[in-house]
Amino acid sequence: MSVLVLALGVTVGWTFGPKLLRTTRSAEQGLGMRHAIGALALLVLINLPVALQFPHQHFPRIFTPTWLALAIFVAMAGSRIHWTRPRLAGAAAGGFIAGALLSLALSLWVRIETSSHVEEAMKKIAAETPDGGVVAVCGSTRTLVQPAPYGDFSTHEFVGNVTDDAYEYYTGKTTEIRVGGYAAGSRCPDTSGGDVVFEFHELVNR
Repeated sequence: MSVLVLALGVTVGWTFGPKLLRTTRSAEQGLGMRHAIGALALLVLINLPVALQFPHQHFPRIFTPTWLALAIFVAMAGSRIHWTRPRLAGAAAGGFIAGALLSLALSLWVRIETSSHVEEAMKKIAAETPDGGVVAVCGSTRTLVQPAPYGDFSTHEFVGNVTDDAYEYYTGKTTEIRVGGYAAGSRCPDTSGGDVVFEFHELVNR
């Protein structure tokens, strides 16, 4: 399916490239140094708050304003260039856009599948744990589905400090969930005083 989407993007770009891109010398306006300096200054100002924040974050959404500014600058530059091979340029742009849409679709699919896995896992815990009990989960992994991109879209509620809140959200009950594995110091957490111990891969297996 991904190959078909990429092929469609390239075909559409190849077809409509000559209609969207300037192909005459008289249409060429050129880009001056003033435009380049202005674009660079804006990019620096956009990223300055991120650079000065400690610890540095690496979430994809942090760079959304940068990508938006770059998209605007590329569109401005593209409208001022005399394209000698508009079909090739259009095909490259169409393939890039199709790839970007596939990337968004992958992130969305991973987020939805991850939420479904977590909801079912919480219900499994609730079925075997008394309200207000203590649960230990061993062998947590970074992602629940593969392939998964790096970032917030791929992580889940068993990574971080929101496990107990997620449990209450999905089940209406309260409990203490101790998680070991990814992002933890050991594969299994402290199991003393625990009511149930779960293996993570069995807990999230659908």
